[in-house]
Amino acid sequence: MPKSDLNAAVEKIADRRIAKKLRECSLFSKLGAMIQDLQEQNQSMKKEIDELKIMVRKLNNHGPTVSPEKSAKGKKGKRRTQPDDIAPLSPAAILRIRKKKNLTQGQMAALLGVKWQRYANWEQGRANPTPEFQAAIRAIGAMSGRAIRSKLAEMGIFQTSGKRMK
Repeated sequence: MPKSDLNAAVEKIADRRIAKKLRECSLFSKLGAMIQDLQEQNQSMKKEIDELKIMVRKLNNHGPTVSPEKSAKGKKGKRRTQPDDIAPLSPAAILRIRKKKNLTQGQMAALLGVKWQRYANWEQGRANPTPEFQAAIRAIGAMSGRAIRSKLAEMGIFQTSGKRMK
């Protein structure tokens, strides 16, 4: 093979390799742009999540904001309103009352006449107790320990000595 043919073959190979490297570089730059777009989307989603967390915290502390026509009627058309001078109980307040009286969720639910899962949902902010149950929770908070124990003993949950039966 003459030297000029060899030089031409080497130049062709070099050109092909350069073209291949350029294609790879353009793919990397496109990939870099895509990664940057994904990072920006990720940051905006994180901001949205933080805003939603704040909204959830506010709902858990203050209860849901309901339009007046929806809050005035329950499911069956009955009026379910809270007296204006009594603020609704937050999940934290419900938990505080139970802890103050040294009761389990099951005991508190038994005193209220509901299943413990329903009470747990109130305490964790997944559901809101009706005004009637909120009044009952406040009443339990105002009861003495002796009165609570005797009521639980009547239900068969506590012995008169204060030891748990169940």
